[in-house]
Amino acid sequence: MADSVNPTEPNDEPTKAQPSGEADGNPAVRRALSRAEILAGLTDILARIAGADPESITLDALIIDDVGVDSLGFYEILIEADETMGIKIEEKDLLTFKTVRDIVTYIEQRENARLDDLQL
Repeated sequence: MADSVNPTEPNDEPTKAQPSGEADGNPAVRRALSRAEILAGLTDILARIAGADPESITLDALIIDDVGVDSLGFYEILIEADETMGIKIEEKDLLTFKTVRDIVTYIEQRENARLDDLQL
């Protein structure tokens, strides 16, 4: 007889953190992230990638000059945003970002477009 998993027993397998509203694993039902959530998540990502003080990362901070992200760091942003927030950033758009605000606005627009598509 095959082993079965008892749903009341703890599972020892690690689970990947899900972006807010995505607990059931279905990204289509994930709610849009607020501007504050986007900024908080992005600040955490930028601080880790660049080794910057999170307090110094503001909306108007220049990603390269103020935060200290290099060209490789931009690709790390792409990966981290997807893994930690469930946000897809197009590779072609990466190097168009100058300020933290540019990335936040981009993510907001992508989130709004995703929600609009779901309502169709």
